[in-house]
Amino acid sequence: MIRAVRRHFVVGALIVVSTMCGAEIGLAQAATEKTLGASCTVGEWGRTPGNLVCALVAKDKYAYVQIVPKPVPTKPAVTTAPRSAAGTKTTRKTPGPMGAMQVLKDADNGDLDIVVDSYLADATKAIAKANQFNDPAAAGQRYVLVHVTATYHAGKVKDRMELFAADLTIYGSTGVERKSYDCSAVAPEAFDTLRALIDGGKLGGNLCFLLPTADAVGPLVLRAAESICFSNCDEAWFKLQ
Repeated sequence: MIRAVRRHFVVGALIVVSTMCGAEIGLAQAATEKTLGASCTVGEWGRTPGNLVCALVAKDKYAYVQIVPKPVPTKPAVTTAPRSAAGTKTTRKTPGPMGAMQVLKDADNGDLDIVVDSYLADATKAIAKANQFNDPAAAGQRYVLVHVTATYHAGKVKDRMELFAADLTIYGSTGVERKSYDCSAVAPEAFDTLRALIDGGKLGGNLCFLLPTADAVGPLVLRAAESICFSNCDEAWFKLQ
């Protein structure tokens, strides 16, 4: 019968021992000596039966020390907001309302969630305030602002998308497509189409359009479509006015 030895102190040395399988176990600041097992000898130093290890606990004294492993830090869980459900599929004749999310779907290159947050039918003051060098709209024309928010979800092939890959244009009563680059003015809090998004990336901002006054007062719709697409291209429509 081997008598158990009880002591209360911390074994501070770094002990590297070999298991029966030959693998090394690092025992940094090996253990708090809450419980000592049976005494052992110098010849048994490093032996690890179960969760005990034979260690030097005092001058020329060895004992089996209970191993209290250092906790392994864990990464905090990342909480991702659930993706909102998309609205009913839209067309030019049945556009979705502002505030409702529509999705440009592309299984390979990734999906783009788009929300039209607001529409400012007369942005004259906002454009003038945004930059002192902005020219006023010509007679018979008007600046309008459309605030949009886009969120990217990676596809099977790509996990990054440049925002200019989405073409955002306006159609009014004249039936002519109006593009944001027709507006040379600096928009307040502009939607930066030169930015790229990775999976989960989200960006919002204003798009400036220069419209004939007749178009600006409505009815008016915004079309979102894939700008680089040759077949089976997806699109979404939003009612502005």
